Amino acid sequence: MKKSKEHFMKKMFNMRDLAKMLVALLILLYSGHVMAQDGHSISGLVTDNTGDPIPGVNVVEKGTTTGTITNMDGEYNLTLSGQNVIVSFSFIGMETKEVFFAYNN
Repeated sequence: MKKSKEHFMKKMFNMRDLAKMLVALLILLYSGHVMAQDGHSISGLVTDNTGDPIPGVNVVEKGTTTGTITNMDGEYNLTLSGQNVIVSFSFIGMETKEVFFAYNN
């Protein structure tokens, strides 16, 4: 009986350590998300030559891994990391377009 209590207590301490690491990881992930919100948010509509919306277009801040894709209505929303950035719009079978965004504070 005594051995099973000791075994249970060891498992509990391991679970506590695991819970502490999980909480620390969540705090780190949340703080990164909050920091990413400091940039400027852009949104828009991507259309073809006839004005029809294009779903699934890759919209990426050049030089970063920050990006999104257009929804079924061709709309996108993206938070930029800096004041002067280039945003790339690409879709298979179509010419890639790059647009420069500049903001003054």
